[in-house]
Amino acid sequence: MRKALPLNGLRAFEAAARHMSFQKAADELAVTPTAISHQIRQLEDRLDIALFVRRPRPITLTDAGASLFPAVRSALDDLDVAVQAIKPNPDRERLTVSMTNAFATHWMLPRLNRFQERHPEIAVNVHAGEAVVSLEKGEVDCAIRYTSELPEDMICFPLFRDSYFPVCAPELLEDGAPTADLAQLCRNRLLHFEWKRRNADNPTWVKWFDRISQQTEVPAVCSPSRGIRFSEETLAIQGAIQGQGVTLCSTLMTADHIRKKRLGIAFDFRIPGFLSALVYPPAARQRKSITLFRKWLLAEAEAFRAENPPDFFYEVE
Repeated sequence: MRKALPLNGLRAFEAAARHMSFQKAADELAVTPTAISHQIRQLEDRLDIALFVRRPRPITLTDAGASLFPAVRSALDDLDVAVQAIKPNPDRERLTVSMTNAFATHWMLPRLNRFQERHPEIAVNVHAGEAVVSLEKGEVDCAIRYTSELPEDMICFPLFRDSYFPVCAPELLEDGAPTADLAQLCRNRLLHFEWKRRNADNPTWVKWFDRISQQTEVPAVCSPSRGIRFSEETLAIQGAIQGQGVTLCSTLMTADHIRKKRLGIAFDFRIPGFLSALVYPPAARQRKSITLFRKWLLAEAEAFRAENPPDFFYEVE
């Protein structure tokens, strides 16, 4: 006979394992941390095995907990989708997703048709722009955020941690290969784009030259501030594709163009970018459209990383 497991305990375990915090799990499930701990204890008693190593801070999963977590997360997702599927819903569900113009243009749009073919019952609205749209006010349902820190009050699923390197049209490269000569690189026009948020860690040409100067001498001909400036990354990428010069752009935004030989790596030296993550409010966790979109997006992200060089991206935690 199949052993019945407490559903509340499974939900508490999944949330605590995802957040690595009883407090955050409690906030998400609208109970107290004590209730979370009690529900997990009941589950552990039923299984007769510890799932967490309990220290004052932080908690960690045991080997058994780490093995159980992905199965429980998948099972709860399937349950949420099944429950939503039997609810009356005569209208096609709409899902509004916020993201930057660059992410929409260079990553999402080439792939979005695969989601629509798989889930024609969901109408996706892409809200592209550089302003951070409020999830709390319900202006959008979920967002692809590009950030140095994940919001603690949201459910977050990291996708990529990219890097930035110089790229240009293949015809500007000698024999189609990256140069190892900084002076040769700097004979090309540099293409810049404006960051909408002010952050000392923003990947820019100034930052790139500063980092590489710690490893090699930068010739006097190299002036990181010269060149053409664009209002956003998409325009800088398009300028590079058209042969207007060399731009410093994200591996995430340029990988497809490099694979299709629209762009080439001009100089093989990278600096860190930021983290891309799917973000949505805890209240939206059981929405069928968000669950299906998240599963599809994580699978696409995994496939994308697998088809590109591993040093294009840093490990996500």
